[in-house]
Amino acid sequence: STGLLPPESDAVALGDIYHALADGLARQGSVEKDNLRFSGRGLYATADQEILALVLGQLIDNAIRFGVDESRVLIRGRHEGESILIEVWNGGGPIDPDEARDFFEPYWQGKAGEASAGTLGLGLAIARLGAELMDGECFLKREGPMAVCFALRLPAGEVESSEEKDAAPAPGAPETADAGKKIFQGKTILTLGAQNEHRRSAEALIAGWGLDVRDGEAAPTQEAMREGRLHPDLVIAVAPLPEGVGLLDLNEALAKAFRDAPRLLYLADEAPPKAELGGALFLSVPIKPAQLRSLITHIVNQT
Repeated sequence: STGLLPPESDAVALGDIYHALADGLARQGSVEKDNLRFSGRGLYATADQEILALVLGQLIDNAIRFGVDESRVLIRGRHEGESILIEVWNGGGPIDPDEARDFFEPYWQGKAGEASAGTLGLGLAIARLGAELMDGECFLKREGPMAVCFALRLPAGEVESSEEKDAAPAPGAPETADAGKKIFQGKTILTLGAQNEHRRSAEALIAGWGLDVRDGEAAPTQEAMREGRLHPDLVIAVAPLPEGVGLLDLNEALAKAFRDAPRLLYLADEAPPKAELGGALFLSVPIKPAQLRSLITHIVNQT
């Protein structure tokens, strides 16, 4: 069991999803809108709108990150039997065959990942997970000396008329606070450490995504944990921690408090030495919403 709520399948217009994502990426400054090309108007997939937006957003972000500088990204949709095939092309260089086998492994970063600052190695893992939740598949379709293509195959959607349905901007667009509400519902995040802008930012983001955010230092929260009424899915510790308290201490306390200790995520300006992490994950501040969402999505799937 993935621990996620079942996705809500509906006929989703591919064009609506793309345009919301493209607008969001352009506003964020991630890409010039002229460098994105789309073909697939009038196509519908049987999918969950939020999850499809999350998956396609990860594939587009991957194409932008690892394409040749200023290369265009082509998103192309077409019918393939009873399915819709969505291809995301970029002007990437050749791929090491040994690395290609590991692309969809969580936290995996190859040579390109090491050269790209700020990546967690979760984007393609989340894309494949989302595709599978919608009875589809995500895979490397083609790679060569001049172009790389990742593809998403989903069941084709049926609509009552040939006109595209009016739809609100896709909730999965990168900057949208509602992204992921359905798959995060019922999950709890505990926050600890400094009461600063980074903690407030993280709490606001994850609350907006539909997670239950609890203050780990609050008396009601601590009482609920002692009585076994609260088991967080993730604990976020924000630097600076109280004097004399380290990540190893927090990991040890979590292991003692819970039979299945939740993962610990540490937010700070700089990563501590690996020996001091004690198995905790690290994310630099200021927070990048897409990175935090990707990380939480992966952890929630494991709980």
